[in-house]
Amino acid sequence: MLFQDTSGHWSGVLQDLHSDVAMLAAAGRGNIDGEPIQRSLADFVALQASIVEPSTLIFNHHDNWLPGFSIDTDLTPIREALAAAAPNVTLRELGYVDGTVLFP
Repeated sequence: MLFQDTSGHWSGVLQDLHSDVAMLAAAGRGNIDGEPIQRSLADFVALQASIVEPSTLIFNHHDNWLPGFSIDTDLTPIREALAAAAPNVTLRELGYVDGTVLFP
């Protein structure tokens, strides 16, 4: 399992990681090798999923966790980019404080 709590990665590390389940951060502005990406967050998340190739992907850090301060991320563009870049990845969208079994 890969758990990511920020929208960024180091290319030399990510390219060698492959997991059954990946929880990828889907908020903010992504960065690669310490530099902000020049594409959308949707493109960034889809790129990471295509590199790691998890069988299951769960979005992380995208919900309205602190009403009045944080806002929900519009996941529609991310879903679309993911379907195009990593069509074999199954997206599981969990609700707030939902429990789930990752490895039955």
